[in-house]
Amino acid sequence: MEWPLNGIAFSRGTCAARRRADFPPRPVFWERVGVRVFLLSSLALFLSACQQPQPPGYYGATSSLEEVISKINANNRQLPTLWSRLDFSGTIIDDKQVPHKVDASGVLLYRQPHEMLIRCSKEFVGPVFELGTTEQNYWLKIPLREMDTLWWGRMINADKPCSSAVPVRPDLILDVLAVGTTDENFSREPYPVMRFNNDLDVYMIDSIVKHPDRYVVQKEVWYDRQTLLPQTVLLLDATGRTVLRAHLSEFTTPAASNARIAGRYKLLFPDTGSTMEFALSQPALNKNGIPAPGGIHMPDLQNPGVGTVIQVDKNCDTTRPTP
Repeated sequence: MEWPLNGIAFSRGTCAARRRADFPPRPVFWERVGVRVFLLSSLALFLSACQQPQPPGYYGATSSLEEVISKINANNRQLPTLWSRLDFSGTIIDDKQVPHKVDASGVLLYRQPHEMLIRCSKEFVGPVFELGTTEQNYWLKIPLREMDTLWWGRMINADKPCSSAVPVRPDLILDVLAVGTTDENFSREPYPVMRFNNDLDVYMIDSIVKHPDRYVVQKEVWYDRQTLLPQTVLLLDATGRTVLRAHLSEFTTPAASNARIAGRYKLLFPDTGSTMEFALSQPALNKNGIPAPGGIHMPDLQNPGVGTVIQVDKNCDTTRPTP
């Protein structure tokens, strides 16, 4: 059929031809090729990204806080007491910033949860170093001529601002032993909070306490993921400053026990600059019944064996009698 228009006849076929001429068909083949190339390129890029090596560290399965604490406690409950020979070396910085190097050997006694005694002596010299804690008191005694001092205080005041400085705080050494147990009721202070460090492959457990205006991290211990043995201990003050940093290594099993305990401790007290290192040998739960209940006690203040006695918490309160 034809339709006249301005004297020109057009047929239906002519209009269709004109439409096809004005609007050429879409390049279906090349379009499909382009889509496939794009999809293949995207897939290759994705697979390439997936094949990139992971950063160093551990990224596998980990345990819950409940599981970690339970296993640590199971180990530490096997150490109600500890006796060990000890080789000690350290640099003690006094209140005048004078360093005193001490090298000696002696013994370590420990009774859960609060009793500890480290006493060292040197051949031809005699006693050179003693520090200890009980549930009530702590003390540091250095009878060497250049120091010749006994520092002591009450545990209740150990970390209060009213207590004066001690070259080495014995209560902190007690925390570094890391053989105590953690309360498995996590709703009581100190509250345990755990995170996992992929780079170091360790569990980091913080002990948190509540202050009147905020919560404060009191202690942080790094535990190896596979062995759950402590590697690093950080003790912090209320401002978040580290007051003691300790590295634990060379783990061993005390006689008559299946538990594991560090055999070497390296300690730094950043505020004073004092350092300590001690290595345990022949550890056992006890030796001839030592340590016995009540066997660890503070030196006699009436006969201390040193020229100077300093009560570091004498300004904290005066209502409690001196022991």
